[in-house]
Amino acid sequence: MCSFSPEYEFLAIFVTLARMQNWISASGIVVFTIAAWIISEDRKSFPWRVVIWGLLLQFIFGFLVLYWEPGTRFFLKLNDVFNALLEFSKQGAQFVFGALGSTGEGNTPISMKEYLTRLGAESRDPVIQTAIRTGTVPGVFFAFQVLVTIIFFSALLSVLYYLGVMQKVVLLFAKIMAKTMNISGAESLSNSANIFVGQTEAPLCVRPFIERMTRSELMAIMVGGFANTAGGVLGAYILMLIGYFPNIAAHLISGSVLSAPAAFVIAKVMVPEKEDPLTRGKLKMDVPIEDANVLDAAANGTTIGWQLAINVGAMLIVFIALLAMVNLGIGWLGTFFRNANGLVQFNLVAVSVLLSLFAMEKYGAPRDTLVWWSLPAIAALYIVAQSTMGPDTGRLLGLIGVAVWLPLFFQSDGKTTHGIKAWGTILAIAIVADIAYLVFGPLAPDAQLSLQGILGFLHWPVAFAMGTPAKDCLVVGRLLGEKLVLTEFVAYSDLAAHLGAAARGEVARLD
Repeated sequence: MCSFSPEYEFLAIFVTLARMQNWISASGIVVFTIAAWIISEDRKSFPWRVVIWGLLLQFIFGFLVLYWEPGTRFFLKLNDVFNALLEFSKQGAQFVFGALGSTGEGNTPISMKEYLTRLGAESRDPVIQTAIRTGTVPGVFFAFQVLVTIIFFSALLSVLYYLGVMQKVVLLFAKIMAKTMNISGAESLSNSANIFVGQTEAPLCVRPFIERMTRSELMAIMVGGFANTAGGVLGAYILMLIGYFPNIAAHLISGSVLSAPAAFVIAKVMVPEKEDPLTRGKLKMDVPIEDANVLDAAANGTTIGWQLAINVGAMLIVFIALLAMVNLGIGWLGTFFRNANGLVQFNLVAVSVLLSLFAMEKYGAPRDTLVWWSLPAIAALYIVAQSTMGPDTGRLLGLIGVAVWLPLFFQSDGKTTHGIKAWGTILAIAIVADIAYLVFGPLAPDAQLSLQGILGFLHWPVAFAMGTPAKDCLVVGRLLGEKLVLTEFVAYSDLAAHLGAAARGEVARLD
C-alpha cells in the first residue's frame, strides 16, 4: 500500500514544475517535436494520437519512478540487482586475469587495489596515489573489467531469452504502446525489445514481418534502435559511472524505457503512417530459439559477447586515435582565432578556396600533371616570401597557395561534381567561425581548439533545450556530439573522465 498522501504528491509535482529547468526541458520537448515535423515527409499528416500518448506515457512512467514510492523502491532494488550482477562479472574476471580483474580488497588472489597500496605506500606521486585510491591502473580497468562485463551481460541475456523471461517483459511493454498509440504489433515489439537488447538483435523478434513492413514501421524500428542502450553494454556503462552515481543503473534503465515511446513520437512525426500495417492490432512474439539447453544458450551468448567486446575495444582504439589526429589539425586552425589578424588570415584562406572552386566550375579541372608541378611552385613562393617579406607574410602566402592547390588536387580527375557542396561547406565554416569570434571574442592564449569543443558549441542549444543548466551546456553538448559523431562508448568514457576530474577538483562539477 502506498504511503504517499495526496497533499505530498501535489506538493512534489508543484515543486518540480516550479523549477525553471523543468520548464525549459518541457518546452524542449515541443521544440524537438516541431523540428521533427519541419523535416517530415508529410507535414499534413500529423500523428496526434502517437504524439499525445507517446508524451503521456513518458510523463506517467516518470511520475511512477520519481514520485510513486513503490515505483521508486522497485527501481532502487533493480539498481541493487545490477550492482550484484557486476560483482558476479568481477568474480569471473578475477579468476581469469587475477588482480587485473579485481578492485576489491581482501580477495584471493591479491586484488589490484591491495597490490598498489603495498607497492606505493611510500610514494607521493599523485598518479600513483590516484591508482591506489581507485584500485586501477589507467587502461587496465577498462580492458579487463569494463569489456569483460559486456561478455557476461550478453551471456545472461541469452539465457533469459532461452528461458522465455525477456519475451514476457517485452510483450508487456509492447501491449501498452500498441494499445495506446495505435501502432502495429511488429514495430511495438521491436522497440520494446530495444529497451533490453541492441539494434541488431531487436528486429529478430519480428523477422518474419520485416519484408512486408511499411516505410513508417521501418523508420520507427531504426529510430528505436538508436534511442536505446543495448543490454550487452549496459553493464559496461554502469561499471564506468557507478563510482560517481551510486544509482546509475536505475537511471539508465528508466532512460531506456522512456526512450521507447519517445522514439515513436519522433519517428511517426518524421515519417507518418500512410498505409495499413500488416500487424496492426496483432501482437505475436516469435523469437527463434536455436539453443539446445541453458548451457548452450550461455555459451552462444558468451561467443556473441566476446565478439562485441573485441569490436568495442578495437573501435575505441581507432576512433580515439582518429580524434587525436583530427584535433592536431583543429588545434592548428585555432591559432588563427587568437587575434583579429589571425581571423583576417583565416578569411583570406577561405576566400582562396572559394576562388579555386569557382575557377574549376568556370574552366574545368586541370590535368594531374599540372597539379603536381604547381606544388613545388607553391613551396618556392613560400621560401622566397619568408626570406624577403618576413615569416608572417611568407606563412600567409604559403597558406593561400595550399588553399588554392587542395581543391585542384581533389578534383583533378576532370570531374567538378562536388563544387556546389564544397562551396556551401567552406562558406558555412567561414561564417560560423566569424560569428563565433564576434560573439565569444578571441581564443585565450592557453586554450586549445578541439573537435570536442566545436561539438559542444554546436550542440549547446540542444543541451539547453533538454533542461541542462546553462553553465553545463558546453560539456553536455560535447558529450552529445561525441555520441553522434564518434560512438556512445566514447561519450560515456569522456563523461567518466570528466566526473573523475570534477571529483579531484580539476574541473567544475555538473549539476
